[in-house]
Amino acid sequence: MVTVGGVIVLGLIFVLGLSSMWLLEDRLDARLPVGWRWLRWPVVATVSFGGFLVLQPLVVDQPRTPMWLVLGVLGVALLAAGASAVGYGIVAAGAWFVSVLRGRS
Repeated sequence: MVTVGGVIVLGLIFVLGLSSMWLLEDRLDARLPVGWRWLRWPVVATVSFGGFLVLQPLVVDQPRTPMWLVLGVLGVALLAAGASAVGYGIVAAGAWFVSVLRGRS
């Protein structure tokens, strides 16, 4: 059964993931030249999923401590950030593809 507290916690985890995604995307966007900005979403997704893979051994099959909880929350937030970055990248690639098909590159 879903509780109000559980929904609030999942919402906060999702907000943590999205805020980290936007922070990384803004920093990449400011540093990449204009011709290379298409790389920002794949890089954000790769870094987010890589961070999750680094945290995974620290969470799986470990004793339940407060640090375990914090690392687990951070891992789920990184998964949310990576999945959102993949989604934004697919939407951007689709928009570019449609513009190419219409003759506007």
